[in-house]
Amino acid sequence: MRNNNTEKHDSKNKEMLNIISTLQLKKYESNLFHIFVTQRKNSFPTIFEVFFSIIEVIQLYSIFYNEFYMPKLPSSISAIFSIVTLRNIFNQMVPLVFFGLGIAVIYIMLAIQFIMGYGSSKKLPNWAISINSQLIDIFQRLFAIPILFNLFSVFGCSSNGKNPFARYICFDSNHNRILLASLIILFFYLSFAYMVSYYNQVYVPLTNKSKEIVNNKTIIIFRRILAIEFFNIFIVQVTLYQPIISSIIMFIGWAYLLYHHYNNQIYFSQMVNCFYSSLWFSLALVFFVNIFFILFGIEPKYSLFFGLTIIGVICGWFINNIYSNWYIKRIVTNIEKKYNQQHIISRLKEQIEMDRIDEDEKKSIDTIFTEKRVVKKEKVFKKFSDCAYVSKFIMKNRSIESFNLVNSIFKEGLSQFDREPEFYLQYWNYLHGMRRFISINKQCFLNSDADDFLRKIDDLSEKVLTKCANLSKSLTTKYLIYNATIVYGLDKPLLNNDENGSNNTIDYELVEIRNSSIQYHIAALNGLKNLMIALRTLDSQMDIDNAMKINDELTEILNNGESIFKKFVFGFNYSRESLEFYILFLRNSLNRGDLAEQYIQILEDNEQTGDGEERKISKNNGYAYEKSEKMSSSMASDMENKKTKILKRNMLHRCQKPLYKLLNVIQVVTTIAIAIGIIGNIIYRDSFLNIISHLNIYSVAAQSPAIMSEIKNNIRLMSLNAAGSLNPTKFASYSIVTYTLEFLSNVYIPTLYPIHSVNPDGLNSIHPVGTGVVDEIRDLNYFRVMMKIQRKAEKIVDGFNKTEIFDPSIMYNRDIRFFTANLKGQFGSLFLESLDLMEDNIKNIVNSHLLMFYLILGIVFAFMAFIIFEIIIPNSDKSSKFIKNIVCLYKTLPGKYFHEQSNEYMDQIKEICENYDVDDEGIAKNIKKKKNSSTSAIKRSFILYCIVISILLIVPFLTVFIYQRDTKNLLTFLVNSTKRSYYVNSINHYCKEALIKDKYYYSEGEELRILNDHFEKLQTLENNLKNGKYGGKDSSGYAIFRELNNNPGCVRSKYLLEECNSRKYDNEYTEKLANSPLSYIMIEYINKVKDYINNIPERNYDLTNSTSIRELNLEILNNKYFILFKNLGSDINGHIDVMNELGSTNLLTNSNKYLNITLMSHIACSILLFITFFIYISGPIKKQLRIIDSLTNITFSIPSSVYNSSPKIKNFIENGKLE
Repeated sequence: MRNNNTEKHDSKNKEMLNIISTLQLKKYESNLFHIFVTQRKNSFPTIFEVFFSIIEVIQLYSIFYNEFYMPKLPSSISAIFSIVTLRNIFNQMVPLVFFGLGIAVIYIMLAIQFIMGYGSSKKLPNWAISINSQLIDIFQRLFAIPILFNLFSVFGCSSNGKNPFARYICFDSNHNRILLASLIILFFYLSFAYMVSYYNQVYVPLTNKSKEIVNNKTIIIFRRILAIEFFNIFIVQVTLYQPIISSIIMFIGWAYLLYHHYNNQIYFSQMVNCFYSSLWFSLALVFFVNIFFILFGIEPKYSLFFGLTIIGVICGWFINNIYSNWYIKRIVTNIEKKYNQQHIISRLKEQIEMDRIDEDEKKSIDTIFTEKRVVKKEKVFKKFSDCAYVSKFIMKNRSIESFNLVNSIFKEGLSQFDREPEFYLQYWNYLHGMRRFISINKQCFLNSDADDFLRKIDDLSEKVLTKCANLSKSLTTKYLIYNATIVYGLDKPLLNNDENGSNNTIDYELVEIRNSSIQYHIAALNGLKNLMIALRTLDSQMDIDNAMKINDELTEILNNGESIFKKFVFGFNYSRESLEFYILFLRNSLNRGDLAEQYIQILEDNEQTGDGEERKISKNNGYAYEKSEKMSSSMASDMENKKTKILKRNMLHRCQKPLYKLLNVIQVVTTIAIAIGIIGNIIYRDSFLNIISHLNIYSVAAQSPAIMSEIKNNIRLMSLNAAGSLNPTKFASYSIVTYTLEFLSNVYIPTLYPIHSVNPDGLNSIHPVGTGVVDEIRDLNYFRVMMKIQRKAEKIVDGFNKTEIFDPSIMYNRDIRFFTANLKGQFGSLFLESLDLMEDNIKNIVNSHLLMFYLILGIVFAFMAFIIFEIIIPNSDKSSKFIKNIVCLYKTLPGKYFHEQSNEYMDQIKEICENYDVDDEGIAKNIKKKKNSSTSAIKRSFILYCIVISILLIVPFLTVFIYQRDTKNLLTFLVNSTKRSYYVNSINHYCKEALIKDKYYYSEGEELRILNDHFEKLQTLENNLKNGKYGGKDSSGYAIFRELNNNPGCVRSKYLLEECNSRKYDNEYTEKLANSPLSYIMIEYINKVKDYINNIPERNYDLTNSTSIRELNLEILNNKYFILFKNLGSDINGHIDVMNELGSTNLLTNSNKYLNITLMSHIACSILLFITFFIYISGPIKKQLRIIDSLTNITFSIPSSVYNSSPKIKNFIENGKLE
């Protein structure tokens, strides 16, 4: 019987070799195919599929939910999509270099494997192949969309640099370099993705893989659609900015993919088909709706489209089911129609009639040659993949009848597609899948029909594959056939078992498993022997520790051995030899008679269903089995006793209870730690968003001193114009005031209103009441003063528009006096204070952010200290002490027992070596010796876990230290730099007041004293800024101001860019000076002011005479100093405004960056936390539980005659008490 089976298997092996030879593979082809197969064997385990799928879904929806199609997406949602696609987090070069290096490593490793395949004696190490395989899995699954997003983004460029979505200026030197690098990486990645689409798939059904496929055509189309859609995003949407065309292309792409998916349903699992259908349907739906939103100019709302996405997912799932059922029903109808009885009769009649005409002897030769005969060939299937489409019912109905029906369906397809190699491949995949399933689950297929079916498809599958090999021409088809032969080789141990389940052990891997099982059994017996020797002498603590270490080694051997034995039993398909050997291991090594009974029952059931001659017991096995029965007789009667089983279960529960309690505590600690991390992240996020909201306001709030200076100074000039009987609306000061009021109403007040305060600042301002009445002095908040300034200024401007009569008395109007009376610095102090308040608000939020870190740090460390010192250490010590006490109980047993047991184990080892002709390979020697037992080391493991948890919780929040320092320094610099604007405007005005000499508002020489005071403050401020007093460095130390410090040209705020066209140059105010950096302009300005102060002209205008006032106005307008000061002041203010804009943008960018880094770090640390849990908690706990289990089994293997002689052990076994 064994010889016949061997010949049969050899014949099948030769047949497979013949199939490979039929392919006529060249050396490079076979080498390449071997690499592909090797890579697939070393891929990630199935458990990672769920994680990868979740990430892939989020990445897929990022194609729509991004700034290109959904510009007002909330930052929290946008951050998630940015993180999973690795966009807008790092500099563009970072992902480019990362992906380039990753793809280069993959290709280099594949190239090395390819070169080594040409007869080289050296092979790439298995670990290197495994790493490369997993890298391929990551790059083709996890990084597919991030790579395309980042590589295709190079196509999104702008010719003028004004497109907010474009990162590059088209075809400048930087863009050309990145474009070339991206195209090279893109070419290699798309080539790699195309290869992976073929070889990294499972084509055989019923293999318990989540993504078994019929063919890979939809996967190929999906990758092509992805490439087209990303090209569409960055060319059509970003560069050309044609959103409607882009959305139409998006819709067509996903709709086409969906249509192809409906008609192919490439996955054997209907659930997976529905899953992908729902994704692609929802994407097609949102882009279809987006087309109409763009057509009608409706702003897209993310909440609406989220709802549409969910509706699309649900509808897509059901539509896929409906469509596939309809398609299958149509094919079934065609089959029924073809084999309908009436239809068959009609066809037979037609055939008889045609035969009768053919036999008509009266027909002439001409008629025979000219007569056309149309033979209608009935078609059941539309395309060759329909056979696989309709046969997927075997995923749910796995009976022999179903398998026969599948075979019949493919035979029907054979009449239509006999020249299609892919049809034969799909046919073979189904045949092999069914054959494999029956072989694995042979106990469920015990009737003769299953055996007949197996014999039938066994030869049929080889013929199908041979036919496919003869038809194959393309490289991909050849690979798929080569892959089929490899799949057959891998599954051969399952397929080559004979009918009654005995294994012929001709497969090398199975022989290795069998030999390893024997060696582990020998190692376990050696471990038990050494443990008995160690337990015989427990006089000191060192002896106890040594016994516990030996027990650790024994437990590791038993655990590994049990895994190997399970593979042995499964690989040999529950053959008699494997079951008998496993029973020996369970009884003699594991001391688990209860488990051994279960497998004895399986063995007896197999004997009852098999043939007596084929199931007879071999001499070696029979002898060993009988010896096992004899060995277990000392405790067999006790183990059969229900009371003993209950005692063992109760004792095991009591021994393991402290560990389970500790595990529960650690699980609670982990949950609380995760909750702390989430809460801390939410608090950090709110803090960041609070900072961001204030930074958004800062660039506007920073203009308050300059705005108020412009209003009050120009109101003063307007009053002088009116006092000189001139219409103020005809002068520039009127335009400045009206523009400033408009900015105040439309930008400043709406921006500041949400955060304004009405609390007094402790600074007084003058509020005129009326003529002849003492002016009122009030302590009003800057915001209330600002509102009053707005009202008064609007009233004055409106009054100037409505009257045509102007005289000197207008300078003493109550509303004008409100501005003039506060020219001595009252308003200036208020609005400089407003800047300081804004700075303090932002710094307080940052300090609160920092304080929150210390609070979280304190909570974490206090919590962990409590857990370590109050829970982990006491419970670990208790568990360790409990196990030591159990070990110490063995001191009460007689030494004779240990000696007999050691000899018995030694005899068993010799017996196994003789019966199976093996030597003891010393597996135990390969186990790493440890200084301490795992029982004492578990405490350190738990403490280390708590420390690691604390670190992982704190690490994401460390960003505050980097962020708060940079934010405070830059903010301090900006605030103090902005104050220059106020002093420059005030100095410009006081230079005029020194000429006006208004005795009504100023005492003798007061104007000059105020001018000198402000000038000194400006000089001091400028020197401090240059010396780095504010923020630690001057403007040249900030990269964001680099362009401003290098001949920047005309610099103006985005609101005042038109001023650049109206600048007029002269001998003093040259173009070179106007386009100089701020530092040079400030030097020139200070020198000119100093020159003016030293040469103030002596004038004495009569401010009660209109003519004299007109002369004063004329001199103010034409004075060369005043003209120069005005021009330089505009340039200085322009620089300061742009510095505030750049600084605010930088602070906002950093805030968002560190917000995303914190979130991403939290996610990464949370994942590491779970990994750490398995390393430091789950693994050691399981190991400790196995150690206790092993010790308990050994304790209960003690014969009753022996443990009755020891009252302590008897008390422990029967009552669970150590005393």
